[in-house]
Amino acid sequence: MLDTDQTSPTCIARRVDTGDRASCRHQGVRVLAQFARYAFSALPALALAGAVMLVLPPAQLAWIDAPAAEAKARKGSAIRGAKTAAARRRQIERDLARARARVIPARLAGVHAPHITPLPEPNPSRGQIAEPTARAVIPLTLKDKKAAVLAADAGTLRRIGRHVMVGYHAAQQLMPLIERAAIGGVFVTSRNVRRRGKAALAQELAGIRKAAEAAGRAEFWIATDQEGGTVSRLSPPLPYQPALPTLLRRAKPEAREEAIQTFAEKQAKALAELGINLNFAPVADLNHNVKAPGDRHTRIRYRAIAEDPAVVTSVARTYCDVLAKSNIQCTLKHFPGLGRIAADTHITSAHLKTPSDVLETSDWIPFRRLLGETAAFVMVGHPHLDAVDATRPASTSPAVIQKLLRENWKFDGVVVTDDLAMGAIKRHFPGGMGAAAVEALNAGADIALIGSDGDEIYDVLYALIAANDDGRLTADKLAASASRQSKAAAAMHLATPSASAGEQTAAPSKTTTARQ
Repeated sequence: MLDTDQTSPTCIARRVDTGDRASCRHQGVRVLAQFARYAFSALPALALAGAVMLVLPPAQLAWIDAPAAEAKARKGSAIRGAKTAAARRRQIERDLARARARVIPARLAGVHAPHITPLPEPNPSRGQIAEPTARAVIPLTLKDKKAAVLAADAGTLRRIGRHVMVGYHAAQQLMPLIERAAIGGVFVTSRNVRRRGKAALAQELAGIRKAAEAAGRAEFWIATDQEGGTVSRLSPPLPYQPALPTLLRRAKPEAREEAIQTFAEKQAKALAELGINLNFAPVADLNHNVKAPGDRHTRIRYRAIAEDPAVVTSVARTYCDVLAKSNIQCTLKHFPGLGRIAADTHITSAHLKTPSDVLETSDWIPFRRLLGETAAFVMVGHPHLDAVDATRPASTSPAVIQKLLRENWKFDGVVVTDDLAMGAIKRHFPGGMGAAAVEALNAGADIALIGSDGDEIYDVLYALIAANDDGRLTADKLAASASRQSKAAAAMHLATPSASAGEQTAAPSKTTTARQ
């Protein structure tokens, strides 16, 4: 240790007073030498401590200076919180600026034309940011469209809504539409049965149907997609059944008819117990065994009944006849045929390039025969039928639906679109699902299917109401479609043909909405 007695300020001062300055200087040298010796002796310990701090994670060094670390953390948190709060305030101001400039539904605003509310000048003291585009016309949000649909003219909404079928996640989300008779049916799929029993689903569907009837929608379709095999949307809780092509391979030729009938009876009984009255089955596409790496969802070669059109026709007829006895409507899908197509319309657009004369003698045989001999619905898919209309998906093409099916084949039954939420429409059709629904109904389709859940249905309904207001939605087509649906519903004992005569004959009315 240092000799504090000899080096203390008092001692040094005393020596200075007595003139012994040399002794003081000598003592200062001794002090410096002692400090240097102790410093060199401490170097190994300091090096070890430095190495420990480099090697150990920061969490294990908290004991070194925990109070300082805590104070630093509190300060950093306060700074981050202040920055976050400031960012939130700026975002709120930007949102308010956009809201003031947005065109809102004219019915709700009490005006009859689009308008723009001028913005006040930004106030920098409140954190408002000037935005050069703030006064531009901003497209309607989905929330705006939902408000406009729910405020639409009741008669228009009822007349248009019967041509729309929608999927759902929770039944409650549909009630505002069902109470206004704004939809013609619901699509029940795997998300609706997940972790649920058969009784719970049956009760839910009964409640939906009761609400629709209370709103005056006696003809209300409750549809599903229960083919068997990989497309068994309601299994479980319904018993699993193999796909029809698998059933055919397992059965002996002489026992095929009985096997198909037993299959259909078991399926019809299970569906009827749930309250299903429309099934999107059977697959009437021919099996050309087309393999494609990009086909992740359609996979027709596993679902198509057979390659022989006669076999497909026979099996599909037996299946539809059995379902009809349980008051369940069958649906032939997917016209004009997916059996020759490699692209997956769930993801992208596709083209059927086969000439019409070849299709007439092969792929179209089951469709044409059964649509002329049974009451089956037909689902029109989204591929472009190049020989008839290479510019539009078949589901939106007047040349395919109106001219080929209605006029050439004399088909006067119900046409359902494939799901408009599929990629071929949602991602690739100009204007998306709403525009596609307008085009499909004008082309002669009866029901636009939107299988996705959520509020996307409001985008479609808004587009249909807007087209009705502008005269772009053909009233005669809707009236003819309403008549076809009423006849089909009467055949399934859902309602009498006169139940919705008012909807069929009512003059089209317009809903006051603002669009841009």
